[in-house]
Amino acid sequence: MHSGDSSLLLLAEAVADGEGVDWDHAESSASSPEERRVVQQLRQLATVATAARADAQSWGPLEIHAEIGRGTFGTVYRARDTRLDREVALKLLHQEGVESPLASTVVKEGRLLAQIRHPNVVTVYGADVFAGHAGLWMEFVSGRTLKEIVEDHGPFGPHEAAIIGIDLSRALAAVHKLGFLHRDVKAQNVMREAGGRTVLMDFGTGDSAAVAAGGSLAGTPAYLSPEVLAGASPSFASDLYSLGVLLFYLVTGEFPVTGRSLAELRDNHAQTRRKLLRDVRPDLPAAFLRVIDRATAPDPKDRPESAGAMEALLVETLALGGDNLSTAGNSRLRPSKTGGGAALRWLAAVVVAVVGVGLAFWPRPARTTPGITPRNSVAVLSFTNLTPTGQESDYFSNGITQDLVAQLATIRNLRIVSGTSVRRYSDGHANPTDIGSALGVATVLEGTVRRSDSRVQITSRLVDAQTGQELWADTFDRDVKDMFSVQSGIARRIAFALRGELTRLETESMVALEERDFEAFDLYLKGREQWELRTEQGLNRSVQYFQDAVNRDPKYALAHAGMADAYTLMGMYGVLPRPFAFSRATAAAERAVALADSLAEGHAALGYVRKNKFEWAAAEESFKRALELKPGYAPAHHWYAIYLTQHGRFPEAIGEIKTAISLDPLSTGANAQFGSILMMARRYDDAIAQFQRTLKLDAAFPAQSSIAQAYTYKGMFEAAYQAMERARRGAPVGSESQPMQGDLGYLLAVSGRSGEALQIARELAERHRRTGEEVAVDIAAVYAGLSARDDAIQWLTEARKYGDLELGYLKVEPRWDGLRDDARFTSLLDNLGLTR
Repeated sequence: MHSGDSSLLLLAEAVADGEGVDWDHAESSASSPEERRVVQQLRQLATVATAARADAQSWGPLEIHAEIGRGTFGTVYRARDTRLDREVALKLLHQEGVESPLASTVVKEGRLLAQIRHPNVVTVYGADVFAGHAGLWMEFVSGRTLKEIVEDHGPFGPHEAAIIGIDLSRALAAVHKLGFLHRDVKAQNVMREAGGRTVLMDFGTGDSAAVAAGGSLAGTPAYLSPEVLAGASPSFASDLYSLGVLLFYLVTGEFPVTGRSLAELRDNHAQTRRKLLRDVRPDLPAAFLRVIDRATAPDPKDRPESAGAMEALLVETLALGGDNLSTAGNSRLRPSKTGGGAALRWLAAVVVAVVGVGLAFWPRPARTTPGITPRNSVAVLSFTNLTPTGQESDYFSNGITQDLVAQLATIRNLRIVSGTSVRRYSDGHANPTDIGSALGVATVLEGTVRRSDSRVQITSRLVDAQTGQELWADTFDRDVKDMFSVQSGIARRIAFALRGELTRLETESMVALEERDFEAFDLYLKGREQWELRTEQGLNRSVQYFQDAVNRDPKYALAHAGMADAYTLMGMYGVLPRPFAFSRATAAAERAVALADSLAEGHAALGYVRKNKFEWAAAEESFKRALELKPGYAPAHHWYAIYLTQHGRFPEAIGEIKTAISLDPLSTGANAQFGSILMMARRYDDAIAQFQRTLKLDAAFPAQSSIAQAYTYKGMFEAAYQAMERARRGAPVGSESQPMQGDLGYLLAVSGRSGEALQIARELAERHRRTGEEVAVDIAAVYAGLSARDDAIQWLTEARKYGDLELGYLKVEPRWDGLRDDARFTSLLDNLGLTR
């Protein structure tokens, strides 16, 4: 940055912080006429900002802090609800008179809109009239509008636009279900939250469908449907038209119908002077083009019949799009322009934007309102063990942390980051601001645990990850038997601070966790510690600890769920014969669910073992129930993503694994699973990039063999051989690894080295005959690569006899594509329940 740019940035920071500036000196020191004009603009904006600060006021129980937007019907302010001590967005109508029809309608509709609860719809808290002004207040969403993103970075790619469209379709479905219309769907009214959530905003003109007839023209003209512009009543179909225009804008930066005036816009609609998306962006996938052209159809009857139908069409575009949908038209990746003049214009634009919204989003710690807790996300660091016995009691402090996370995970719209992602920060050396930046969270929770024979002392503090400010801290010194009430109290305080009031069911679920036997809980924690090791010895020990916990308290459902997870892994890893292990796992999981139907861990454990037994319908039911009970339970999202992948439901699988990653961003397992999903979806370049990201998280993670697979499927055999060699060097057992041998055999086969491939197949067959190793699927893969169908089918049938878990991917794995038109292969899929 040039020295002049640096000086201007310092002036902008001074404006943002309300500091005094010698403007005459600043103007006389400008190095160019253009810089002097920017200084003059800053001076004018500083005057506006000072006036805005001086105009701080209250509206009922809300303290108004800054204006953040202005529209046709009202002005939006950042405010604080003094009763609940939370930040809100307040929309006050322009002075219309308390008795005006608009004021009474907005208050009435605002109170009804508060019934809508959906992650992609801004939560309206209430509406009322104070001091002669009608207004409504809602959750404060920190992020950027889609319009700002398009203007700053250019159009979206079709894949990301489709995902946004799916989110907004779901949002409109929730709105329409209660009989409401939005009436102003546009890029300015959709926020992309810092954590990635898409939020439909501004219900200031949202009327019920019943009262919309005969209402005034509302909405931004370019987004209005032709029938509404012509005087017809708005409808669900007109909301969908607006959504179609929004998606058109996201991928083009343009609108399908334009006009220099309202009359010209009406006339252009009447004369069907309409751009088709396929003419503006012929490079986009055909499926995506069809959806947008249909949504923006002039006749409402030609549009999707509902928001749910619109969602289904967009989901289908993801399923059909393949690589093209993820990469086509990725104009957002174009390099930005540089240069002194461009930098000055950029700086002036930034300052205008910042001051124009009341300085609410200037990214400086000093702008955080004291006493206002950032919301929706927290990284829970493993509590530090201060017990004199040291590492011997680490299981207890780690268990306390996991139990706290489990309680918080029941709270909806609350993102709890834990697990792998926080372990590297639990040594106390990283500061909260670094952690917040790395994990994308607004707050960080840290604490300590000190345990004696009969007492436990727990300290905890919640820190603002942007400013480093301590939001609250507390210390509890209790009898160990009172520990559960302490844990629930901490969880409730965190949840309330981040999300506001809790529902009755959420509060009751936390209170219910206070009624536990401490000794059984202690045994359970030891069992989970051993289970996390994923070794044969650790799994055996975990089962014993879980059994001891059950012996202590036969109705302790969580211990039964832990036992189910342990037996499932024993069957998967070959520690026990699979039928025996899965039978034990099923019995334990079913017992957990029978004892506590509200226990998400029990349903997730049951879903995982059912999936591995190919009991598909029952598995999905269990996963859905687990996620309904505990939306923040990362393992359930991860396991459900695997299930969805195996059934070829890739958009849903990607959504679930992204949620799992958002809850544990640095988890190598979840990130690698994302790569596998992309590979099964034939998005090989994306898969390779994702596997490489996984290796950046952990260079020792065995992702090179997966990269080799992706290169193989792309036909880039030399790159595949190189990745395979890197995988061989990094594997503990090197070339003796059975899966690696199978992958190498398939690569040799499809790259034309059939003799070497056949030799690997014979060696694997001998190992199977001699030791009973489960290598039948790997042998089948080699023969599939050699186009030896009979041998491939024979070995797949052999694998089915002992329930090889790799058969779960038979429907989607690319290596079997050459067998898909064989009736015997279809029969095998049907036998596995994978044809439905």
